Amino acid sequence: MICLKVDQWGRPWAVLYNIKCGVSRDDIEINKRCYKGLNKGDIIRAIFGDKQIKKFMGKDDKGKNIYKNTGKTRRWITKYERIEK
Repeated sequence: MICLKVDQWGRPWAVLYNIKCGVSRDDIEINKRCYKGLNKGDIIRAIFGDKQIKKFMGKDDKGKNIYKNTGKTRRWITKYERIEK
């Protein structure tokens, strides 16, 4: 793990670096329910999932938010474990 930020909705995001093959990946969301606080430079083993990207379309007659599925997905971390250095 290289860098970590939390956005305005409290969602944690990370920039990951794969030690095994040397590839980095920008803006990977971490599931808020499993996030336990990570620090820059932590090494983790992660399980990834795909998350549907939805677009806000407005509100219906009752004031409920309406979202439309864009057909696109985003990779995100559903579970992880910290590896001791």
